[in-house]
Amino acid sequence: CCFEDTPVDEALIFISAVARKSGVMLNLMSETHGGPEPVIPHLQQEDVSALELLKAVCDASVCSFRVEAVGVFVYPKSLAPLTNREEYQPQNEAEQHLLDALKTIMIPRCCFDGNSVDDAMMFLSAVTRDVGFSINYEYVGERDVVIPYLNLEQLSAYDLLRCICR
Repeated sequence: CCFEDTPVDEALIFISAVARKSGVMLNLMSETHGGPEPVIPHLQQEDVSALELLKAVCDASVCSFRVEAVGVFVYPKSLAPLTNREEYQPQNEAEQHLLDALKTIMIPRCCFDGNSVDDAMMFLSAVTRDVGFSINYEYVGERDVVIPYLNLEQLSAYDLLRCICR
């Protein structure tokens, strides 16, 4: 593969697509915290594994990556202090019950590309409603925020909610 002035998120789409053709599901996500998408100035690789290519992409674009249960998050090294995410700690038994329920609802696949947070939450609400779980939410963030390209497979409703919030 050859990347020339390629945004990192496009390289992640490429790696995921090649892995999918090989029968492997990879959730790769770019995390920029509202900053510009990192770019790969030039990178050419042959006969490398997905992990080797991911490392090369990160090296070329001055990024790092973090592996979590839901997938791999790639972020600019300059944003490393912002990427430490702690899992939400429920404040009472009712909240714990809700989190446990969200973790059991599996979503086979979802894809967002420039959708609003409202669009993503409507999708999540519809998926959970199909299994008898109702989500009511109030979005208090900026209205013009869009979700960057996300193509995720086999994740819980809880993990999808975490990705939407990121």
